[in-house]
Amino acid sequence: MAAYLALVTVYLAYRLFGYGLRSTPASVATSLTLAEPAVAAVLGIIVLGERLHAASWCGLAALATGLLVLTAPSGVGQRKR
Repeated sequence: MAAYLALVTVYLAYRLFGYGLRSTPASVATSLTLAEPAVAAVLGIIVLGERLHAASWCGLAALATGLLVLTAPSGVGQRKR
């Protein structure tokens, strides 16, 4: 069981993740890397029924806000002259 967990869930998953990032622009790769723990937390809540503390919810909100700022088109909120 330990060998399976080490080889399949960790090594193979991160190997494929790294392979996918090879052909991805740096900005997209950064956004995906930031979103990965948030997706894992949300899946834990939905699939496994986990409960998060208030600090964890605040962290997810901060991460979501940062990702929205990163993905917003440049010039949003600026007035035209």
